[in-house]
Amino acid sequence: MTQPRDNLSQRAQHGTVLFPKASEKRVSTVGARLAGMRATFMPKLCVTRLASFSLVMSFELLSVRAAHAGDEPPPSLPTTSVAPSPVVAAPIVSEEKPSGEKPTPPRGVVWHQEWPKFQPVEYGITGAMLLGTGAFIVFGKEGDPNWTGPILFDEGARNAFRANNHKTRQAWQIVGDAFYYGGLAYPFIVDTLAVTWIGHKAPKVASQMFLINTEAFAITGFFSFLSNATIRRQRPYVRECGAGKPDPVFPDCDVAGQSEGFYSGHTAIAFTGAALTCMHHANLPLYGDNGVGGAVACVTLMTGATVGGVARLIADKHYASDVIVGAGVGLASGIIVPWLHYRHRSKTGDASTANQPVFTIAPAPLLSPTTAGLGAMGLF
Repeated sequence: MTQPRDNLSQRAQHGTVLFPKASEKRVSTVGARLAGMRATFMPKLCVTRLASFSLVMSFELLSVRAAHAGDEPPPSLPTTSVAPSPVVAAPIVSEEKPSGEKPTPPRGVVWHQEWPKFQPVEYGITGAMLLGTGAFIVFGKEGDPNWTGPILFDEGARNAFRANNHKTRQAWQIVGDAFYYGGLAYPFIVDTLAVTWIGHKAPKVASQMFLINTEAFAITGFFSFLSNATIRRQRPYVRECGAGKPDPVFPDCDVAGQSEGFYSGHTAIAFTGAALTCMHHANLPLYGDNGVGGAVACVTLMTGATVGGVARLIADKHYASDVIVGAGVGLASGIIVPWLHYRHRSKTGDASTANQPVFTIAPAPLLSPTTAGLGAMGLF
């Protein structure tokens, strides 16, 4: 007979547990062993005695359960519930870059924040130049020339480049006009409108380019008209045309503008457009990040401007000094105006301009004892 569960619980509360009679011998053996353990291991640490006691009790209880497999199993030992340990969330570590590391700059055709946009004073200057140019065109009157004849190497250059007949001179006059209008149109129509606005879909950049181009051309045009109206240098062909002169049928003998020789406005405008093209491409990857397309565009426009200046010599429209000064004014305007914006370099290591080639192209006079002209000198 096994003891009722209630009696077993009561006995367990008083520190004793009753087992069936068949296991009394084993229980006595357990008591003897416990007594021996108490005598033998008394000097030991408490932790060692408790561990040995637990092992012996576990073995004997298993033996009793095996002997009475058919009876009611002994009461289970009370279990201690363990509260689950709280889950501590790991702190979120931000992925901010170290303060010393430079942020990745934007790529593509963008107007960087380091570059100042078109300023109010520039609007004023551009408007004043355009109004002044318009006033010269509408109200300007041609007077008698204040300056006639060549200076320095002008006569030698004229003899070397001037065409021998008026038909050839007329043909080269058309060539000079083509490079004049081409240099004026290319920065606006191709680079600003077609490539930047439509191609790269960057209207903000295109608007800044448009304003810079307008200011540069306005400055060049105004000073060209101002020089023609005040200095009034006679064009070289006037020396040869007219009644009783070597070329009486030259068609320009009867047209206005004979005292607008200094300086060459056609050459100045062409070189302004070329310089603007070079400056834009040197700072913006309009034709690709490697800069090859921009360098080709710059060289092409500079070469065209130089050919246009030489064409003015062949057509006998200007002396060489007129063309050289015009080229210098055009380069100055086309370089300085955009430089006022692009000179503020990016402090973040701008990737869009890091691979752009640095190149400088300028006209160079070609002089020898027998010839004189213009050439293009570049550094890549």
